[in-house]
Amino acid sequence: MVNLNPIDKRRTVKNLKEALKPLRAAFELGLVTLPEYQHYEIDEYTSFRKDLIVISNSEYDALIHKVLCAFDKLPTEQKQIMYYVYIKGISLCGLSSGDNDLDLEITSAYYQHKKAINVLIYAFQELIVYKKEEELSWV
Repeated sequence: MVNLNPIDKRRTVKNLKEALKPLRAAFELGLVTLPEYQHYEIDEYTSFRKDLIVISNSEYDALIHKVLCAFDKLPTEQKQIMYYVYIKGISLCGLSSGDNDLDLEITSAYYQHKKAINVLIYAFQELIVYKKEEELSWV
């Protein structure tokens, strides 16, 4: 059955951000790795999924693969932001201000991150939360 209720964007974005946490954890723990990319090397043809090196298998391998496939389809600016935030672990604040180890400043980091999250929502249908009947204002 198709759900005709509108998407609850706030809860859906929260679900997606929670689903991205294991990706960051896998890179921090060294379970998976990617080659180091220079900022200019990340473009529309960069494929994180193909360059992924699995060092140790985990229960999150399928999720990591799915997330990286979704990252690969993002526009260049959004792909760069997602790489720095979720793979390299640089905060959005650090990217916006240039206060990071790479001396990299991306002034539109928050905006590009928000756009990327909005696109990624549709790559993860199982994370979409629909508004309940009682939450709809026209009822």
